[in-house]
This record gives sequence, C-alpha cells and structure tokens, in this order.
Amino acid sequence: MPLLDYLRGFAPQSQSAFVRRSYTRELVGELSFTFPLAMVQAGVISVIGTLLFGVGPMGVATITAAPMFANATSTLWAKLAKGRRKAITIAVLQAMFLALVAVLALLPTRPSNAALFVGCYVLARCLIAGVITVRTVIWRANYPRHSRSRITGRLMLMNTCMLAVLPVVAGYFFNEEKGFDPRLYLAVYLAAALAGVLGVVSYAGLRVRRERVLRKEEREPTIGSGDTPGPPVRISALHILLTDHHFRSYMVWQFFAGVATMAGNTVMIAFITQLLADLPEKWTLGPASLGIGRYMVGFALTEVAVQLFVALSIPFWAHYLDKVHVTRFRTRHGLTWIFTQSTAFVGVFAAAQGTALQWVLLLILIPRIGQGLLFGGGRLAWQLGHHDFADRHLAATYMAIHQTLTGVRGFLAPFLGVILYAGWHGSDNLLGLGLALPAWQGIGYWVFAITLACAIIGWLGFVMLDKKVGGDGAAQAHD
Repeated sequence: MPLLDYLRGFAPQSQSAFVRRSYTRELVGELSFTFPLAMVQAGVISVIGTLLFGVGPMGVATITAAPMFANATSTLWAKLAKGRRKAITIAVLQAMFLALVAVLALLPTRPSNAALFVGCYVLARCLIAGVITVRTVIWRANYPRHSRSRITGRLMLMNTCMLAVLPVVAGYFFNEEKGFDPRLYLAVYLAAALAGVLGVVSYAGLRVRRERVLRKEEREPTIGSGDTPGPPVRISALHILLTDHHFRSYMVWQFFAGVATMAGNTVMIAFITQLLADLPEKWTLGPASLGIGRYMVGFALTEVAVQLFVALSIPFWAHYLDKVHVTRFRTRHGLTWIFTQSTAFVGVFAAAQGTALQWVLLLILIPRIGQGLLFGGGRLAWQLGHHDFADRHLAATYMAIHQTLTGVRGFLAPFLGVILYAGWHGSDNLLGLGLALPAWQGIGYWVFAITLACAIIGWLGFVMLDKKVGGDGAAQAHD
C-alpha cells in the first residue's frame, strides 16, 4: 500500500547507507526535542500567557512575532558557528533553550510576571533561530540535493505531528471545568524540558560530512563554481544582495508575502485569545467530560489545526520542491497566502456582525487550515530554498540573509497588524513630552484586506521572477 510504503520511509533502514547515520540521530533528536518545542509554540504560549499571566494584545503580538523577529539574530549565529563544529554548536543552543523552558515553568502564574514571561519566551525563540541557522548547513552537507527535501521533510513531518498532538494533551490537563490546578502548568513544562535532554545528547553526537573542509572554507571563503574553488575573498551579505539579482528579487517578493503572513497570523491569534478571555472561566464546548474548555479550544485553533495540516501537506510540498527550482515552487505555494488571508477576512467579519459563537469558531478554523497548508510548504522552502541560489560554502550566509530579512519584517508586520486591527489608547502626555495622542479604534477586520493585497503582490512577483529564472528543474540549483 502506498501509505505503508511512505511510513516505512521514516525508518532509518529505508535510507541509503550514505545518510542513514545522520538521519537516525536527527530523527531521535526531533522526537525528543519536540516536547519542549511544542510547549513554546506561539499559539500555545499566547493562550497560556493570556489566561494565566494576563498578557494583553501587544504582549500576544510580541509572542506571535518572536519566532519571526528572532531571525534578526541569525547573522550573529552564523558568525558564531563559522569555523566551529556545527552539531556541538546546535547542542549548546538547545541546552540553553531547555534552561529557559525550565524558567518559564517556575514563574509564578500572576499578572505581575507577564513581562518576564514574554521576555523569557523571546530569548528562547532567539536560541531556536540559532538552531535553524546552523542546522541548514548540516542538511546541505549530509543530504544530497535530489533527496534533501524528502529526507528533511520526513524530519519536519515527525516534528509537526508531535506539535499537533502535544498541545491537545496539555489542553486536556488544563481543563478548568475539572478543577485545573495551575501547578500542572509547572509539571508539564518541566517534564517537557527533561524530555528534550535526549535531543541535545543525540545532536551532540551527529557527524557532518567533510566538516573539516567546510570549516576551513568558512574561515577562508572563496568564489568559484560549485565545488571548484577560486581565489580567497571575504563575501558579505551586502555583496550577495548587490550581485545576485535573482536572489535579491526573491527576497523582495518574499518580503511582501511574509508581511501578509506575519500580520495576518498575529491578528488572528490575538483575535482568538481575546475571544477566549471574554468567555466565562469554566466555559466548555460540548460536554465537560470531553475536556474541551478554553485552553483546548485555544490550542486547537492557534496551533493544533495549523500543525495538523502542515503535517498533511509536507509530503506533497517536499516532493514538488525536489523537482523544481524554488521560484517555480513559490508560484504554486503563493496561492495558499491568498486563500488564508481572504478566509480570515470572512471569519473575523462574521464575528464583528454578531454571528453565533459556534459559527465563528468554524469560520476561523478555515483560515487556520489554510495557515497549515501555507506553513507546510513555507517551512521547507524557507529552510532549503536559498540553496537554489547559493554555492555550497556560502549556504550559511545566504540563509542568514533570508533569516535577517525575516526578522526585519517580524519586527514590523505583527505589531503593525495588531495596531491596525485594534488601534490604541489615547494619551495626554505622550512619553512625558506633553504631546497629545488621540485614541484610535483601528480598522478591525479590514486589516485582512491589506494582508490580502500584500499576498497577491508577493505571488505576482514570484510569477514574474520564475519566468526570468526558468524554474522547471532543480538541476539549475548549486550543489
């Protein structure tokens, strides 16, 4: 059966001897490290922050934006990892991340700790950005181009399935109708941190092919074609953006698409958490025996539905990305941006018109499914797409550029989205300067009209770029 054959593909024995050892260690690492990672997903943390710590809309915006603006630290991580052992670097970053998860667990659940709660979470996401930056170099070294998307896609699929399941388990424990004890929050997070230790150990023992040569090339980068070196030269991010016209265009259109996704996703999560905060504490959807209270509904809409459809779509997206250049991939994948923003507009518009709660929950489930389809392809293309432009020894620099620009829009788009959606309170003495700032109610659901326009611009840009690049085959990519 095709499904059984696909499932067998996850077993290390199904991999070629060339990649089996590396794949096995990464598989063990994903399985264990996903436990703490699931507890610090933006949707989960947003719900917990709102209901347990009293985090407000801008705090939710910060939480949702953190995985994105944390990418601005990627240049720092790329420099830190340059010339160093990549697996050990990842293991150290993961260990520091687990320490911050433990700190989140030990924080007393009261509003006075809201800022500290958000701050620790942001630092944790910065460390994960470092893991992503360094890991892409390992993937480039250990997995051949013709199967890289499928192998890493399996790792990401395993990770995503657990990200979809674990919040459901946590939501059941956090059932207020059954007398939820906030101390369970501490136990769940500490247990997740302990489970992640195995992932750190597994990554620490990972071997990277030709790492000695790679580290030397990073210390003395050269210009050449593929594996043929040229004269030593220092290559900066600015130099790449000025000389690689196709990659520069790729970044421009990705900026429009990223703004749409970041702003739209942040506003939707802020909308969901505020909707839950306005419900009675012991509210349940259906029989209380099912444990479907505010936490379960919140986790389901902010994370579970998204991660489930990420998992379902990754095999399709990975198969397609292995066959085409990333520019061609984006012309197809970009349709999910348009679908997600348009259906989000419908859902939030319905809520503003006083539609019954059950119908509102159903309507906002649709764009969350779209977000999952979007993320399924987006995560693969985001972590692997730059390889279709970069020479092998410049892969980390290209990834750092991509991450840094993602971080820049992460600093802007989520907060701009929430401000446009919810507005702000007035002030008679702005920043103590005696300046008056009138209150503004925001534009509400119309913010999704703006994100939809950005999504369409980004998609059209990739269509034009693909005509220039000619993305019929991945063979055009560097390897």
